[in-house]
Amino acid sequence: PLQIRYRRSCGCNGKSDSRYMDIYRNLIGYYDDMTQIDFIFDFLKGASSLTEIANSIEKVGFQFGFSTLSVFMYDEPFELEKKDAFEVPNQIRFVMHLDFDKNTRIVVDDGEVFNPHEKLLPDFFEKDGILNDGQFILQPVFLGNYQYGYLVCRLRRSSFGVNSIVLKILITVLAQSYDYTKTLRRAKFIDSANHMLTNHNIDLKIKSSTDELTGVLNRRGFLNNAQKIISFATDLNMAGLVFFADLDGLKKINDNYGHEYGDIAIKLQTKVLKEAFRQTDIVGRLSGDEFGVVSIGMTMDYVDVVRKKVEVLNKKFTEENKLPFELSISIGAAGFDANDTNLAELLKRADADLYEQKKIHHAQQKGQ
Repeated sequence: PLQIRYRRSCGCNGKSDSRYMDIYRNLIGYYDDMTQIDFIFDFLKGASSLTEIANSIEKVGFQFGFSTLSVFMYDEPFELEKKDAFEVPNQIRFVMHLDFDKNTRIVVDDGEVFNPHEKLLPDFFEKDGILNDGQFILQPVFLGNYQYGYLVCRLRRSSFGVNSIVLKILITVLAQSYDYTKTLRRAKFIDSANHMLTNHNIDLKIKSSTDELTGVLNRRGFLNNAQKIISFATDLNMAGLVFFADLDGLKKINDNYGHEYGDIAIKLQTKVLKEAFRQTDIVGRLSGDEFGVVSIGMTMDYVDVVRKKVEVLNKKFTEENKLPFELSISIGAAGFDANDTNLAELLKRADADLYEQKKIHHAQQKGQ
């Protein structure tokens, strides 16, 4: 039978040694906590609206360690520098309540508005006995420099560190989802007034951030979304990579085969990048022959693997489409973390790395 052993310089101690059993239990407890945090992050990141977040939390409430959870949001988020004192506004709106002991769920698009200076919770909470005796945490909901509201929760888990991480993940996702939900509400309101106008506005919004030729994000859409993703990742103490890619020989393709083939090369190269990178990575076309990619959790050790994968896919797409030229692209990369989040600077460093890669490529061609 499997036995637990603790190796020391003086020999082994069996499971009867209580001191080492305490160490073992602490390690197992830590591992369980980290596993739950990973699960929570993976489970929540697919939710886009407040209703979907409520559905997700309701399904696996025990993983979050909540007994009750109530969320209150300002109608518009407030921008606030960290050095500034925050003056709580005179109105806040109730949007969500989950009670896992009573199996109660309330999610409203247009909940009760009340003055948080007079009371932290709306009247019906006290009348309905929603919050009975117990210990509660009041947690501000914020993202970057923006304050969105606060949540009140009663927790089952006693670990302060784990609760802090879980709440950090939750408030970040709540803030992003509140923005998304408000966008949906606006679209729904416009649709009820004028369906044609809504479709037109949504189409304009999509076009303003999407590259018409390739269907991926254009420069404006990429810079906006990529910076948000980097900020979101580093708020959760995650790192990653920013890639800058340049299609090789586009001018030569246009001059020798015409701009129609140039467009084909750009579209196929976009497909190569989307296939080479993960579905969770952000791909955008920054200019005629330049692309950007943001990959959360990827390290510099993986850059050569990406380059090799892109090279193989380029050859495959060239053969399948019977191109009179061979697809080729140069790729540079730069790493980001909590101390290095400026997308513009990251793209510059990735571009510099790309330039070095081009010099190596040209040297290899001359050697051949």
